[in-house]
Amino acid sequence: MDATKRFGNIMMGFIPIISGIGLQFLLSVPAVGIVLLYAMTSSNGRAADNPMEYYIDLVSDSQFSTSVCVLYALAVIAIFGFWYYKVFAKESDQPVKKAFHPLMIPALILAAVAWQYLAQYIAVLTAALSPRSLDYYETLMETAGFDDMSLLLILYAVILGPICEELLFRGVTLGFAKRAMPFWLANTFQAVLFGAFHMNVIQGVYAFFLGLVMGLICKKCGNIIFSMAFHILYNGWATFAPDFMMYKAEEMPFFVIWLAVGILLAVLSAVIFSIAFRKHRKSAREIQEEVNFSN
Repeated sequence: MDATKRFGNIMMGFIPIISGIGLQFLLSVPAVGIVLLYAMTSSNGRAADNPMEYYIDLVSDSQFSTSVCVLYALAVIAIFGFWYYKVFAKESDQPVKKAFHPLMIPALILAAVAWQYLAQYIAVLTAALSPRSLDYYETLMETAGFDDMSLLLILYAVILGPICEELLFRGVTLGFAKRAMPFWLANTFQAVLFGAFHMNVIQGVYAFFLGLVMGLICKKCGNIIFSMAFHILYNGWATFAPDFMMYKAEEMPFFVIWLAVGILLAVLSAVIFSIAFRKHRKSAREIQEEVNFSN
């Protein structure tokens, strides 16, 4: 590939993050306008007394931001899902039935739990290096409504958000990047953009490492469905994780224990993945030999 095409593919790799941020803004503007119109014309008692105060309360409510996020995710899934299917699916994905091995299920579950632990330790280290970023992150989580989960927020955080982000980054971004550079560099490229997409230091740092893992899962498992599954499991565990997950983690012995648990689970998931890949390759080779023999 000549330098011009390589450069063009790299530039195309920036389109998903730019489009994602731009689409959030484009959907937020009319949504805010609709709420303002409602506040100004509503017969609600509070609206009649002070429509601007009522409007500010409405747009500050977590349900409003969650609704915009759901609309945004659906739009991204429709647009980038179509783009990925038309441009990259045939060159990047194996059929799920052909790529799947049953051992991938426990491997994905263990990996999701492991990275819940590891991401928390990465966040702790990041916060120690940048204390102000922790304050911003905590405020962001409160504003998003994670202290009081609604069904709409669960739908976005656990299902729609992961699918949307996988199409943006492990789908289109990684697809273009692989055309211009070796996989390890392309994977790093999309992981950096995935971290930057979160637009805060705490999430951005651990999202970078998660992006690397999900890019590797997408490549090794042979289909973007598997990185979507990992992302859904990861976000689902983050949403519904039991309280004992980090029991007394503020105390040094437990702090070390939970870190060790995360590392051990990550290693175990990697071993199971390795066994699954080896068995899958063996089965594919045996099938091919049978086809060759019958011919």
